[in-house]
Amino acid sequence: MSDTIVQASINEPTFELLDIYTYEFYDVKEYNKFVSNIKRLVRSTLEYSTWVSFIKHEKNLCQYTHESTTALTVDLHHHPYSMENIVKIVLAKQLAVNSKTTTIDVVKEVLQLHYDNKVGYVLLIKSLHEKFHNGYLKIPIEIVNGKWKKFEEEYLPYISNDIMQTVNKYRNITLQNCSPIKWDKDFLIYDEED
Repeated sequence: MSDTIVQASINEPTFELLDIYTYEFYDVKEYNKFVSNIKRLVRSTLEYSTWVSFIKHEKNLCQYTHESTTALTVDLHHHPYSMENIVKIVLAKQLAVNSKTTTIDVVKEVLQLHYDNKVGYVLLIKSLHEKFHNGYLKIPIEIVNGKWKKFEEEYLPYISNDIMQTVNKYRNITLQNCSPIKWDKDFLIYDEED
């Protein structure tokens, strides 16, 4: 037997073939997964939590009921552009301008839009937030905070027709044409028109 050490031949991965950038998506499922992942990452950052806490502290009430954030759980609702739509628009911009992007690039730009106050938002008590997402609440555009129109101006070329249709529907809900909410004790009663 020989005293020489035989080295095992291990194939090293060819890292040159790896690319950190995303250039395109192979199907809708992959695209939706990428968008969902970015939303989750944005919401899990310290920066986003700090921003939400700051807004809740500054506004300190549900903008619909005027109840204090100390009395009830108040959610921050992105409006008229949802968080998902903001992510999709930023992603479209980055792919159009740079022809590539990374998850981190999109997360960073979405967070920067929040810190630049270029997202629309409304503070709603938890139950009203649920009602909105279930189709039982209309939000008058006049109560929306943030410079969302500035966001719209800057990102207009990257906003899909579907997203713009939804935003235009929300834009047309105003204090003048929104059915009044009547209060009966602690329960909301909606007009029959709704």
